[in-house]
Amino acid sequence: MGYFESGVSKAKIGDHKGAIADYTRGIEQCSIFREYMAYYNRGVSRAELGDHKGAVSDFNKAIKLGPAIAWAYLSRGISKAELGDHNEAIADYTKAIELNPKLAWAYLYRGIIKTLSGQKDCGLLDLKLAKAFGDERIDKAIRNFCNNPRIAKKLHITELPERALY
Repeated sequence: MGYFESGVSKAKIGDHKGAIADYTRGIEQCSIFREYMAYYNRGVSRAELGDHKGAVSDFNKAIKLGPAIAWAYLSRGISKAELGDHNEAIADYTKAIELNPKLAWAYLYRGIIKTLSGQKDCGLLDLKLAKAFGDERIDKAIRNFCNNPRIAKKLHITELPERALY
């Protein structure tokens, strides 16, 4: 039971001081959420500007405040991948999936990094899982990735991996 629900229960039985204390704790939690959102959103803005080191720093702080929020791990993974830290990026994508198994974007990015890191079969499996969620944006991202001639050359393939996905 959260502080809000506890406060309501206490108010119903006339324990208004207890209710006030619980509501106050609930409000304090809201400030933690606001602080989380400030760090997370600042990290996103830094990443958009190409400051991935700064973004990772902000995502680290957001994760400390909200360790069960999958999007922070996903976003930190994207910035880590941009910095070339593929193993850490994969770990973040995996954590995001553990926290939210329906987060298709985590499968997409993990699949891309695994594929580019030489783990082609595992990467393609993740791309298939991402595609299975039916999000048109994911589907478009997979098609763009798979139809990129530089990607095909890097993977030393003559048949584009997209064909393995459909």
